[in-house]
Amino acid sequence: MSQPTDADARARAEIIQLAVDERWARDTGQWELMHASYHDDAHVRVGWFNGNAHDFIEGSRAMTPPGEKWSSAFHVIGPTSVTMAGDRALADTGCTVHRRDLVGDVEIDHVLYVRHRSMVERDGVGAWKLRSLRACYQRDTVTPVIPGEAIPIDKGRLPAYRASYKLMSYLSDVAGRLVDQTLPGTDRPDLIDELIAEEEAWLAGGTWTPRLPSGEAAAQ
Repeated sequence: MSQPTDADARARAEIIQLAVDERWARDTGQWELMHASYHDDAHVRVGWFNGNAHDFIEGSRAMTPPGEKWSSAFHVIGPTSVTMAGDRALADTGCTVHRRDLVGDVEIDHVLYVRHRSMVERDGVGAWKLRSLRACYQRDTVTPVIPGEAIPIDKGRLPAYRASYKLMSYLSDVAGRLVDQTLPGTDRPDLIDELIAEEEAWLAGGTWTPRLPSGEAAAQ
């Protein structure tokens, strides 16, 4: 087995930093840095979005409360595992997503436990950029901001939602937004296996076609 070179170590460090910087930029309103993290034709698929990365960034910007610089959500990033093949790589990062929300008149903290998986590729000048960002969901929780307050959740509706992002689905549904129930999650390991197989085929030199809501997609 060949030993990693200094160039390999530098590339891994750059990819790990990219995973951190993209989420930091999103949380702190550094929109130009966030744009610079992605290839122009990159794809993002998370609970609230499925499409071009730059539309995702503008959607994230629009979600920032008026008059505030930072997002109402923040991401706590864990270690990133990197698998490399020449100018392509795969990155897998553990993450918790923290949001403050309202259920009725009760203020809550909503936490999502996810893994962010990305295909990463050097651009024309040698910089590593994201070709994709896709979330694999594990579970989520809600707690009242004021201890002891009862959260008015209609428990009878919960069985209709996927276990790996049940409360995200419920809160979005109550707010009039539907969440795709075919996202990769630990309650559907087949969908995670399918995502990983797509990434590994791409890493080996193949093409990849994002699954967009409209059915329109471009090979990458």
